[in-house]
Amino acid sequence: MALNEKRLKEAVQKELPVFGFFSPDAGQLEQAGEKTIALLGGDETEVTRLDGPAPQIEEIVLAAGTISFFSTKRIIYLPLLRPSAYKEADFKELCDIFSGAENSVLVLTCQIAENWGKPSLNKAEQRLLELCGKLGMGELLAKPTEAELKKMIASWAAGQGASIGAPAAALLLENCGPDAALLQNEVDKLAAYADYGEITQDMIRELGTRSLDADVFDMAELLNRGKTAQALQKLEVLLRLQNEPIAISAALATGYLDMYRLCAARGKDSKLIAKDFGYRSAFRLTKRQTLASRMGRTRLRECLKILLQLDSQLKSVPDDRKPILMQAALCALAAQQSAR
Repeated sequence: MALNEKRLKEAVQKELPVFGFFSPDAGQLEQAGEKTIALLGGDETEVTRLDGPAPQIEEIVLAAGTISFFSTKRIIYLPLLRPSAYKEADFKELCDIFSGAENSVLVLTCQIAENWGKPSLNKAEQRLLELCGKLGMGELLAKPTEAELKKMIASWAAGQGASIGAPAAALLLENCGPDAALLQNEVDKLAAYADYGEITQDMIRELGTRSLDADVFDMAELLNRGKTAQALQKLEVLLRLQNEPIAISAALATGYLDMYRLCAARGKDSKLIAKDFGYRSAFRLTKRQTLASRMGRTRLRECLKILLQLDSQLKSVPDDRKPILMQAALCALAAQQSAR
């Protein structure tokens, strides 16, 4: 589940000594850590940040035992801690520090592995999560679903004193993808642009950031509709914005591969397809379902051949020739997609 801010506020009010967050997504962990520190009064309370996968035990002991200059509990922040990097004896001592903290509040984040789109913990991570839950707050955060992200967008806008309707939230999500940190930054920016009133779709189109995947997939849709000139113009804009041709080619190949998988598993729910192929979520597949159904497996296979050849060529020619190769590949894709 995504971070439950109501539960977090309640835990802070109870003055719990330990807050631990575990997730495969580094951006989600950064948000959880910063939110917790802000609620704990990070502006008025001393915060000691100890970076690295395994800070020295002596450093943590010293920080946890030091009385704050403000006569309040010191906040010890351990971002992206990796418990498995400690030897067993050191790990036990780390757990003892958490259990015996009196002058400090410990906030830690831990980036874990992912298996078939779900969080996966090793033994050390599992032990630490259980300890955090026993002593204070221990949260295992899965990537938020599309529905949860839309609610979060509305909540972030409200927190800024602004508002955003469902169609505008959906457009913002489509442009940025399921990156919670990027989405929150966009909401903050758009709220200020809207003078803390309503964030509209026109504002998002005018000012909103778009992911490379979203821009590149727009090109695929333009090609499918026979608008090759507009697709080439979009390519020119992406290159002018200093996007690497190889990155654009890779994003194109990813989009067409997504569509091929959808066609190969026609009739199967996109969430099941995402699980079969190890996607973090079905968000990308869901957005590409309509175009995939229009193209069909045979044409998609030919498009993938074009993109495979493009990738090989881009890696073997000087930089000044790469835009020409990209343009030629788009024209070849347009010819393939318009074939009947």
